[in-house]
Amino acid sequence: MNYTIVWTEEAHSDFSMDYGKDGNMYYICISDKKSRIIKSRKFDNQEDAVRIFLALTNVVCRGLCNFDDRVKILMGGEIK
Repeated sequence: MNYTIVWTEEAHSDFSMDYGKDGNMYYICISDKKSRIIKSRKFDNQEDAVRIFLALTNVVCRGLCNFDDRVKILMGGEIK
């Protein structure tokens, strides 16, 4: 069973983010509607997924980072 747990959209941009569950895996999907780019990542456990989701939510709430940097956060990389 696949379902969305949380969906959020940045008010004044084309960024949106989806956190959900697919079977026994968790996923985060981010997208930029303007460029039509969608990136996603699956996680084995909920703790890792929530940690990344909250990091991305913090960035969105503060209006930080472009889409490429948000992809780096999603994939677990460092941003400069």
